[in-house]
Amino acid sequence: MSKKYKCVSRNKKGKIYYEVEFSVDPTTGDRKRIRIKSYKDQFGIDFKTEKQAFDEVCRIRTEYNAKIACASAKRPQLDIPFSKFMEDVYLPYYKKTVQSVTYQTAYPQYKTFIEVFADKKLSEINVRECEDFRLSLMEDYSPTYAKGLWCKLKKCLNYAERLEYIENNPC
Repeated sequence: MSKKYKCVSRNKKGKIYYEVEFSVDPTTGDRKRIRIKSYKDQFGIDFKTEKQAFDEVCRIRTEYNAKIACASAKRPQLDIPFSKFMEDVYLPYYKKTVQSVTYQTAYPQYKTFIEVFADKKLSEINVRECEDFRLSLMEDYSPTYAKGLWCKLKKCLNYAERLEYIENNPC
């Protein structure tokens, strides 16, 4: 017999129940397996039909997803200075992904970013500051070298966005 409603079943005695499994904790946002099984709806009434049980499953999923959205919105931003992000997060990552010679060549370029945005918090770096930095690069260096530096800065901030240190890349 095929199941008409996903997550809804009958036990050996014929009682209807649902069993739902989630993989993210709504309060912390951490990956964690949560299993909910019940023979009754939110008011404590036994299910008379499988449709009632399925409606309860839909309600629980909606509530759960709302909690997840709320928890992720309330999660505090990791507000650290740009220099700390570069030294503790990005440069160790970059060092592991390239050869040592490439890292040694690129390190002075990354130092340029660290000097400019040193004590500025990641979330406080805005589009105007990035554009001013790009224009100053174009004044000080050849177009090709300036573009290479600009691309490296964008890559750093993309990595910060991917790790959720910032919501949007200002570059």
